[in-house]
Amino acid sequence: MEGTSEAFLYLAVLTSIIFGLAIQQVLLGYRDLILTRTRNRLFAPVLTWSVLILLIVAQNWWESFGLAGRSDWNFIAFGMILLQALIIYMLAAVIFPRTEGDDPIDLKDHYFSERRAIYGMAIAYVISSPLRALIVDGAILPAQLVDIFDRGDQARVPVIVGYNAHEYRPEGGLGLT
Repeated sequence: MEGTSEAFLYLAVLTSIIFGLAIQQVLLGYRDLILTRTRNRLFAPVLTWSVLILLIVAQNWWESFGLAGRSDWNFIAFGMILLQALIIYMLAAVIFPRTEGDDPIDLKDHYFSERRAIYGMAIAYVISSPLRALIVDGAILPAQLVDIFDRGDQARVPVIVGYNAHEYRPEGGLGLT
């Protein structure tokens, strides 16, 4: 694909659809909890995971804007970003039980019956993050973090989860070098 914006737009549309479906899964879980509030059994780990999933979706969607200026796309980089979005969707898809009709919801039973799937997807996401950084950005650590340790300076801005291409750099530059 020639042109920076064209390649990014293809990727942005596809990942946005997947992220939107992940958000829908979590919101439908909340909806079911509200509609069956007199017949459900809440469990804090499921609710915590659901909030965490929404934050992960928002962070990944925000991070994707750093890819807008990228011009050297290849299938592996495209596939890695798509794979991460799919892992996030699958995590969102298994966090709440499927409900039919007036069946009560027992989040504790669901959590323990699906914990392998939940943690399997979470581990896949954690493993995919540095792989994505290596494949897409060419480095596992953000350049900002490497620069700080190379110069021996203290960070003026905390490095937050993610490998955003346009995070603040202490020397005033933007992006990865």
